[in-house]
Amino acid sequence: MMLLYVFLLFLVRQGNGSFPTEWKNELESSLHFIVNNNELSGTYTSGVGHANGKYPLTGYISSDSKVLSWAILWKNGIEDSDSITAWTCIRYKENVIVCMWTETQKSPAFWNATKVGQDWFKSTSPYLTTLK
Repeated sequence: MMLLYVFLLFLVRQGNGSFPTEWKNELESSLHFIVNNNELSGTYTSGVGHANGKYPLTGYISSDSKVLSWAILWKNGIEDSDSITAWTCIRYKENVIVCMWTETQKSPAFWNATKVGQDWFKSTSPYLTTLK
């Protein structure tokens, strides 16, 4: 099993289009990606705020799996916060992605409707999906 894990890490380091499917950020939010060609789908579970449950995500990933972006409408049948967040990221190392995000929410005051921040995500499993 250890040999398989080392081999999978080797594939990711080679940048051959393999991409881990499970990620977690510094605030304990988690991502599960499904990759179909250059399209991303999956779920996001927030580790902060009032975002209960899993939220569907949709986005895109480059063919070499080095650049990716996704968005979430914060509505899932449990919560509806009238907001959308979009992440634009670069795969910094084989198991780290660094992202800038913007969140826009319904607000009576225009000046505070959009927030901007940064996240980093680390792969939490050796499970890979291969880009076609």
